[in-house]
Amino acid sequence: MMRLVSSLKESSDGSPTSTQSVPTGLGEVEQPIPSQDAVDVRGALHQALPGFIQPVITLISGKPYQGERPRRWTAGGHVLQAWLLLLAGMVISAVSLRAGAYWAIPIGWAMTLSCVRKLQVVIMHHCSHRNVFKDARWDSVLGTTISIVLVVKAFWQYRKDHALHHSNERLLTASDETIQFLTGYSNLAAGLPKRDLWRRLLIGLLSPFFHLRWLLDRLASCFCSKHTPHNLLAFTFWGLVLWGVGRAGLWREFVVAYVIPATLLYNISATLRLAAEHRFPDDATLMLARDKRFVCRTTVAVFLASPPPAPGSRVAWLRWGGEMAAHLLARVCVLVGDTPCHDFHHRHPNSHDWVDYIHARDADAALGAPGFPEPYHEEWGLIRAIDCNLKSMSLTRRIG
Repeated sequence: MMRLVSSLKESSDGSPTSTQSVPTGLGEVEQPIPSQDAVDVRGALHQALPGFIQPVITLISGKPYQGERPRRWTAGGHVLQAWLLLLAGMVISAVSLRAGAYWAIPIGWAMTLSCVRKLQVVIMHHCSHRNVFKDARWDSVLGTTISIVLVVKAFWQYRKDHALHHSNERLLTASDETIQFLTGYSNLAAGLPKRDLWRRLLIGLLSPFFHLRWLLDRLASCFCSKHTPHNLLAFTFWGLVLWGVGRAGLWREFVVAYVIPATLLYNISATLRLAAEHRFPDDATLMLARDKRFVCRTTVAVFLASPPPAPGSRVAWLRWGGEMAAHLLARVCVLVGDTPCHDFHHRHPNSHDWVDYIHARDADAALGAPGFPEPYHEEWGLIRAIDCNLKSMSLTRRIG
């Protein structure tokens, strides 16, 4: 397997980062660059592991091995799977609570969290792009249903705000919804040392005020939007749900099976995902040009896998197994659905190929990313991706 060959510089906070020298009027400044696939992690895993496990590795990592056959997915299949597994996760948590099998509750939480996140960040997201059904009216119906069930921003408002996120003129500015969240909720700011950005991000995840503020904003955006029909539907649906829960005496089960994963765990998952989503470009001129090269540099795929160790070392393989378990947790709870290939979506936002995003991105990359001046870039590992993004924010003087 090829080994990563790059210039590594020890940053001021003690973390290695890929660098390039950028000439300026005051000399050369070290800046991070988007990583290339210099280490062929997926190819190494394909060579080291047996064939029967390759589909699992592809699903976890978000990247296929060379020559792998695409899977036959449909938009309806994704939608049905998400709703059914959401119900299954809630049942597992509720039954485990009643049976006293508390150890099994996190299994139900993981399933429920994964599905509520997939419904919002994948299904509702693509409904806003009118990529799910042939008739855009059904996209609106499904998107509105999801926004009410999950108690998130009203679909019509989400669609409007997200359209601005895809504008090159708004991406990574103060009017970008992602930047608004990271600066407003997580209290991140351009120019701070990376260590301070990490500390603020983690403090937010542990802060009850962070979660309470987000919950109140979610309630307001769902029940008190500027669209009266949406508000009436939301009040009616949740009025019936809470009335039914009260009549059945299932308050404990409802809180454990749905409220906790759909609020506290949802907030943590969404924050980590947003922190890994976009990075500021290393070339300051791209922030002014905001062209296709800007798109290529600001959105990087995040794949989840570790390269296999050398044959014969049981300890190394055990360590690798632990790392893959962590990647699996990140895949199930944070980078759900097509989010590892978010760079493909920003290059082709209206593509219906999101239903098989893994192979769609790989095919586009194999063709040389036609229509764009640079190939796809990628990072391996959620924590590394967040770290690189925070590093790029620390090197940015201000957010426009």
